[in-house]
Amino acid sequence: MIDSNIDHVAIAVPDRAPAIERYLGVAGGGSVASGRRAGITIDQIVFSRGTKLEVIGPDPESPARGRTDDFLATFGSVVHHVTLMVESVEASVAALRSAGVRPVGVKLDDPRYREAFVLPQQAGGVMVQLSWKDVDDEGWALRYGHQPTTPRSECPDFVGARWSQPALDIVASQWRILGGTVSGNSEKLSVSWGENQLRLEYVRGEPRQVEELLFDSAVLYSASRECGPATARASRA
Repeated sequence: MIDSNIDHVAIAVPDRAPAIERYLGVAGGGSVASGRRAGITIDQIVFSRGTKLEVIGPDPESPARGRTDDFLATFGSVVHHVTLMVESVEASVAALRSAGVRPVGVKLDDPRYREAFVLPQQAGGVMVQLSWKDVDDEGWALRYGHQPTTPRSECPDFVGARWSQPALDIVASQWRILGGTVSGNSEKLSVSWGENQLRLEYVRGEPRQVEELLFDSAVLYSASRECGPATARASRA
């Protein structure tokens, strides 16, 4: 078992503009970061509970966009990965290997950012990114010149994602190794991380026949149309 905390759920979309309008404009989320990396566009959106949703898409200005195009052509616009923050990617990779998990895409050479990935077969049917960075979200935004905005508190909160998988006992074992706290039974599971409001849910069924983002059920999603764009807030000096 590794020591981790869930940071965000990432979805892949073919066109970022409608997704940004939906989650920033309609749903009232706040902007954490926005940029380009390795052929993809990246937008992180925060909600009033501090939960984060990441929207990634093919970067039209990059020749490396093909990997994201291929993913979308194969799977459609679905959850792309879940990111877990860890104190040490290197130590987490070693611990996972000892537990029989085989991380891929391990990158440890950047003193400011390190990452590794666990493939869906060993992570509850969804790709998991293990991540470490040397600054918090505000510091990251400041470093890259991004102006964060504040989410609207009266709008729906993003609280997680739900999938179907046939073997929930295996799913439970895999998430425990990845540092999640698992509760539930053979028909439904919930994976959580302490006081973090973001959670992952599983129901018994065919692989990913059910796949959906979860918003706070206490707020009608239709009411989010009354929510306007998030307001700008000052960056840390």
